[in-house]
Amino acid sequence: MLEPKSLSQILPFFHNLGLEVLDERPFEIETADQRDFFLYDLGLKYPAGIDPLATGQLLAESFGAAVSGAVESDSFDRLVLREGMQWRQITVLRAYARYMRQMGNTNSVGFMADTLLANPDVTKALTALFAARFDPVLSGTERLAAQEKVRGELSAAIEEVATLDADRVLRTLANLIEATLRTNYFQYKTHLSFKLDPARIEGLPFPRPMFEIWVYSPRVEGVHLRFGKVARGGLRWSDRREDFRTEILGLVKAQTVKNAVIVPTGPRAASSPSGCPIPPRTVPPGWRRVLKAIRRSSGACWTSLTTSSPELRAKL
Repeated sequence: MLEPKSLSQILPFFHNLGLEVLDERPFEIETADQRDFFLYDLGLKYPAGIDPLATGQLLAESFGAAVSGAVESDSFDRLVLREGMQWRQITVLRAYARYMRQMGNTNSVGFMADTLLANPDVTKALTALFAARFDPVLSGTERLAAQEKVRGELSAAIEEVATLDADRVLRTLANLIEATLRTNYFQYKTHLSFKLDPARIEGLPFPRPMFEIWVYSPRVEGVHLRFGKVARGGLRWSDRREDFRTEILGLVKAQTVKNAVIVPTGPRAASSPSGCPIPPRTVPPGWRRVLKAIRRSSGACWTSLTTSSPELRAKL
C-alpha cells in the first residue's frame, strides 16, 4: 500500500468477506529512490469448506478494489469466497438491490445479501442471466439459447427457496434483470448504469416513466426518469438518500400540471452522494474546508450521472 492503514481500517474489509483476522505484522519499506510502501502480514482464518489457494486471486482482487474505493464493501462481499464470484459480478447484484430500495422495497440491503448467500443456485443463475442478456461476445443465436437455458435453471432454483420473503426478493431481482434494456457493465467504467423498461417492472410505483436509467457507484447513486421521447426537465441533487426516486416522482407530477400547455411530459434526474457529509444550513468556520472537498467530489459525481444517461439513451 502507498499509505499506512490501521488495523481498524483494514478489519471491516476482511470481515465483510467472511474472514477472521487473527494477527497482524505491519512493515514499512523505503526504496532506494526514497519511496515508502506499507506491507501488512495478516493471519486469516477462512470459513469451513473454502480453499485459500483456490480463492486467493478472487480475494486479492476484491480487497484491492475495496481499499481503492472502486467498490463498496458490505455483506455482499461474502459471495466472493463462498460462491467464487468476481467483485464486478457482485456489483451488479448490489446495484439492483439499491434500486429495489428506491422502488419502495422494505427489505434491507443486508437481508437481500443474506438471501443471495443462502440461495447460491439462484444467485449464480441471476448472474448467468445478466451475462446471457448483455455479454457482447454472444451472437444473436447464442444469446437466445443461453437465455432460454438460464431461465429454466433460474425458475427451478427459485422454486426451491424456503421462505416467502426470500422468494419475493429473488423474483424481483430476476424481474429487474429481464426489464433491463441496456447496460454499460461491459465497458468497465467506474459507474454502473442500467436502462430499464418501467412497464415491465412488477410493483413499481405509479406514475411509471417511459424509460428509466439507474446509475450506481460507490460515490453516487442516481436515477433519470423520462416520460416521453420529447421532454423537458432538470437535474436535482437530493439529500433524501433512501427515497430520492419518490421525490422525483412528486416533482414530475407537479411539472406535468405546470407545463401542460408546453411539453407536459418531462425527464427528471436526481442523484444522492454516498460518501459526502450533508453540510449544515449555517456553515461554521470549520466546515469550509469540508465544503470545498464536497464541491470537488460532487463534480465527479455529476459527471458520472450526466455521462451515463446519454450513453444508454442513444436509441429511445
